[in-house]
Formats: sequence, structure tokens, C-alpha cells
Amino acid sequence: MAFEIKGVIYSISETKVVSEKFKKREFVLAITENDYTNHIPFQLAQNKCEIIDRYGIGQLVTVHFNLKGRISEKNGKETIFSNLDVWKIETA
Repeated sequence: MAFEIKGVIYSISETKVVSEKFKKREFVLAITENDYTNHIPFQLAQNKCEIIDRYGIGQLVTVHFNLKGRISEKNGKETIFSNLDVWKIETA
């Protein structure tokens, strides 16, 4: 599912190498609506980790992302994860 949202970059983390085949980078977008601000974490993966480099904290951007979810089972307990996987960022 593809979505887009506009907000201000609140924070940007360093790239984390999770495994030999997977790396990710997270950033938080501040989205203000009706005098209330939500801080939403987004994820960049693999070759997309660098697309945030040309933007800075406090900058207004439009983020294009996919909503993804998966189920993980460990020791008989099921956990559901969701990610907002970014594939494009533009100056708003």
C-alpha cells in the first residue's frame, strides 16, 4: 500500500547494519494537525538509506512510503510488526 504525508523532519538516525544482507535507517517526522503534533517514525532500507542525506532537521518534506506488516512467532508467541518503508522524499 503506497501513501504520502507531509511533515517536518524531527530527527534522523545513523544507518544500522542489521545483518550481512540488511541495513536500515530511521527518521522521525513531526506532523501537526489541529494544534496537536504526532511524531511518526519512518524506515529507510537497503539502497534507500542515503536518500535522507540531502535533508535536515526542521525541513518540511513530503514522504512517500509503503505500509508493511508481518507476523513473527517466537517460543509459541505471535507478535505483529508494522513498518512505514520510505521509497521517496521530496522538498514540500
